[in-house]
Amino acid sequence: TLTPDVRNAAVLYAGCVSGAIDRDEYVRLLREAGFQDVSIRKERAYDLTDDYLAETLSAEQIRAFRASDAAVLSITVTGRKPA
Repeated sequence: TLTPDVRNAAVLYAGCVSGAIDRDEYVRLLREAGFQDVSIRKERAYDLTDDYLAETLSAEQIRAFRASDAAVLSITVTGRKPA
């Protein structure tokens, strides 16, 4: 889960980072919507450099983000929805 500071940073939001949904929550929502055999096929981590983060976050906020287990990912998901 992203730290609140990263999630709320306007520049990151415009870049679709802070508005991102948690991977496990996304898969759960797909299953709740009736999809079956939901599987993550591909996962790509994005490297948010300190220079990029420093545009909107303080050094302390960057340290907190680095200390967390959060990551920004792009995932490819497959599933099927019964007729």
